[in-house]
Amino acid sequence: MTRLRYLAWALLASTAVPAGSALAEVTWRQSGCPDSQVYMFEWMECRISGEDTSDANLRGVARHYATLGRTSNAAAYFVLSMAQDGSYSAYPRTESEAIIKATAGTGGRRIDSWGPYAGFDRTGYMTFVSDSMNCVGFDHGGPFSGQGGGSATQGYPYLLRGYFCERAPIPDPQRRLTQYLEAVRIGRPDADRNAFGTGVVALRDPLWQVAAASPPVMASTGSAILPAESPARMIPGAVAWDGIGTVGSARMVPEGTGRSAALSFGMPASTATCSGTVVSTTGGLGVPGPAEGTWSAACSDGQSVSGTFRSDISGRTTAIGLDERGRRVQLNFGG
Repeated sequence: MTRLRYLAWALLASTAVPAGSALAEVTWRQSGCPDSQVYMFEWMECRISGEDTSDANLRGVARHYATLGRTSNAAAYFVLSMAQDGSYSAYPRTESEAIIKATAGTGGRRIDSWGPYAGFDRTGYMTFVSDSMNCVGFDHGGPFSGQGGGSATQGYPYLLRGYFCERAPIPDPQRRLTQYLEAVRIGRPDADRNAFGTGVVALRDPLWQVAAASPPVMASTGSAILPAESPARMIPGAVAWDGIGTVGSARMVPEGTGRSAALSFGMPASTATCSGTVVSTTGGLGVPGPAEGTWSAACSDGQSVSGTFRSDISGRTTAIGLDERGRRVQLNFGG
């Protein structure tokens, strides 16, 4: 089996990559999914790199694209590196394994355990468990054809990496990964080409379906356009309040387009309950993708709390603030 040589690059956050990388960190801007070079579902979030980049293992320069999204039963994050005037060369299994792990970590997943490495048809993959979901991380080299048709020299016009996670068990990871690679569109919409270079086979599993009566809406969020679930769902969380306790419960309910959310929390050691609002200044609440903003709450005993929050690429949120006496309050949502 031919393997690929890793094009080292940083994804949506800085991460350790194999030695020898000559690529600076990729910066991202929002992109419309129907026109993106990598596409699965219209409601997903899509991004494009702010500039072309180069690497020692690439003959030329590359542009990078990403698509990501989740439902209550599944999540996916795919990143495409498309050669602009060259191709990528083959690389060994050790680098493939390292990059699968780095991509999953950079995509915001908390890894509970990894399975063994396996591979097929220019593709390497590893199973892993993350936040009670069964996942498959992978890297895949796109088929290469010369101008006159047929195979060219060792090389790939693009590299596709990422992961998908599902609540249910995945008894045959290779078969399931094949279905995802057949379903993702690579290149422009009129090409109708999947990761294997054949026609796109849509993924119609119920776990990826959204209710027809309440489809996701696309909402402008400053530098990003993020899908927001409708109707809003409740996100459970936990709260720790210095001087009061560390095992309180919290919940956040995103409203409308995900620009704000209703917040409530309380501590077992206190009869007081607190309620307030979370407001996103960048990104969205209750959807995958980085976000940050402010929050505040008033409590039934007269206390008030306020602070800031930050969400990672998978939507996990940490909110930190201070009460009127300067005591630290921390809320965690989404794992």
